[in-house]
Amino acid sequence: MPLLADVPTAVPSAVDPTALSLNENPYPPLPAVRSALVASLDAANRYPEFLPQRLRRVIGARIGVPETQIILGAGATGVILQVLHALTSPGDRIVIADPTFEGYPIIAAMNRLETVRIPLTRTGHHDLAAMADAARDARVMVLCRPHNATGTVESAAAVETLLARLPGTLVVLDEAYVEFLAPAHRIDSATLVERFANVVVLRTFSKAYGLAGLRIGYGFGSRDLADTLWAMQLPFGMS
Repeated sequence: MPLLADVPTAVPSAVDPTALSLNENPYPPLPAVRSALVASLDAANRYPEFLPQRLRRVIGARIGVPETQIILGAGATGVILQVLHALTSPGDRIVIADPTFEGYPIIAAMNRLETVRIPLTRTGHHDLAAMADAARDARVMVLCRPHNATGTVESAAAVETLLARLPGTLVVLDEAYVEFLAPAHRIDSATLVERFANVVVLRTFSKAYGLAGLRIGYGFGSRDLADTLWAMQLPFGMS
């Protein structure tokens, strides 16, 4: 396999350059990002903000969501951990698609949750009806849009129908790949969390922005939900 043998020298260094399932951007950060990172080295002897208020403000202004509704974590994975830690108890059920992002069953096990797996349809979509049925007595349900790992996209109408069926279940809308969607297929997530107080939206800088190594993820939801999650924000937790 001479082609594979050349991969490690063809792209910047990585833990495993052939691990395509990580969906890493193989190219280094943009020049402006690199300059900011280099400049930040001079402050490495200082702690970051006790809580990441500045980043919260910047993200809120960028996506059109009040900063008080933003939470942050070490990648989307860190936000998921924070959400489950704050809003679940051992023995609660979490409903996920099968397959899905492998972090969900791992973090569910860390929080001692019971994981209910609902197989995808033959076309790689979520079986939303089966997931809704399973989530009626579950604490959390996860919906990836676009889905990781099939790339399928459930319609906005189908998502709203699902949410209407689950007023008492926390729905995690994972939008880690939302920047890759054409505008016509995007949901107005800022409005969605105003209408459905049980929804938390997850996003990340790891994929489209190519900053996986910096571990920056964020989420947003209703003000009450965000207040609960912000209370669990790790002090000095964002580098």
